[in-house]
Amino acid sequence: MFEEGIGVEADPGRALWLYLAAAQQGFATAQAELARFYDEMGRHEQAHQWRMVAAEQGLVQAQYAVGHALLRGEHCAQDLQAAHSWLSAAAEHDYPNARELLATIPMSNYATDPD
Repeated sequence: MFEEGIGVEADPGRALWLYLAAAQQGFATAQAELARFYDEMGRHEQAHQWRMVAAEQGLVQAQYAVGHALLRGEHCAQDLQAAHSWLSAAAEHDYPNARELLATIPMSNYATDPD
């Protein structure tokens, strides 16, 4: 509402404050929106951190976004095993493109269990 000025005068600062307050209270959707807001501000490290929090709470679109970022090393260190884990979580919920991205990770990077 405040971010876009729907029904009120646009106030990005207030929008950021409200996203942050809701995110700190544990609302996964607010955490993902805060991450998007931070990305738009060029604060990519903070965005990744909040997206990770949302992913850990089970927000599927955040799981996909974290997996994608880890796969590409975008605004975080590349980690193919972690990317595989997050993309697998998103794929379990049939998130669009998650299976396709999983297929791009070389098999040699998958964690294997000899048993």
